[in-house]
Amino acid sequence: MRHFFIIIFVILSLTGYGQSSDSISDLFIRIDLAPRWVWRGVSYSEGPVLQPSFGISGKKITAFIWGSYAINKNEYQEIDFVVEYSPVEQLKIGFTDYFGIPDQSKNDQHFYDLRQKTTMHVFDLYASVKPFKKVPLTFLWSTWFYGADKDTTTQKQFYSSYIELLYEKQFKTFGVQAFCGGTPYKSFYYHKEGVVNLGLAVTKNYSLGNTLTLPVKVEFILNPSTQNVYVNAVIGIR
Repeated sequence: MRHFFIIIFVILSLTGYGQSSDSISDLFIRIDLAPRWVWRGVSYSEGPVLQPSFGISGKKITAFIWGSYAINKNEYQEIDFVVEYSPVEQLKIGFTDYFGIPDQSKNDQHFYDLRQKTTMHVFDLYASVKPFKKVPLTFLWSTWFYGADKDTTTQKQFYSSYIELLYEKQFKTFGVQAFCGGTPYKSFYYHKEGVVNLGLAVTKNYSLGNTLTLPVKVEFILNPSTQNVYVNAVIGIR
């Protein structure tokens, strides 16, 4: 367990967490509901999921905890611990601890187990860059560098990597996102290099009085490598 806290301490130290120049400006809470959980071209559930999250954000640092719980029993559940740092507006560096949990009453979750051979944690380092000021393009690189991301036969670390190009455009009453993502080599996402996440999303916020907002997203997702296709919707409360 000490390795986990060492990593978090190093990240927070490098980002200058706690300095007055990055005072916390917001405490946020959000709950999302989706008929299916689809992420990076992979479906993690066959039915509805409830996804709560809460965290803090400042001028340069955001930290939050996010969870996904399937309404159907015995499906995959997950809790994520995320720290993000933006030294400049065009760059974001992040660390995520993905924790896949056997969320059943008879199973122990073994949250403290960080041994390479048995842990259910996966550590991810990622960076997103917006190279153009006037063009709303974002380039993302993510690599899982430790944990349960292993070849089931050889038990060697996959170091699964994901690369994505995202175009976002905000109009008066709605937003549009177009994305294309893939893996550069054999990994968790696919058994060889390939595009795994291609799609289009439309977002819109609905207000409930002066205090609540309902962000709604509807997206079309195609995984060209597996030829799987989804139309998904996410409704949030914040």
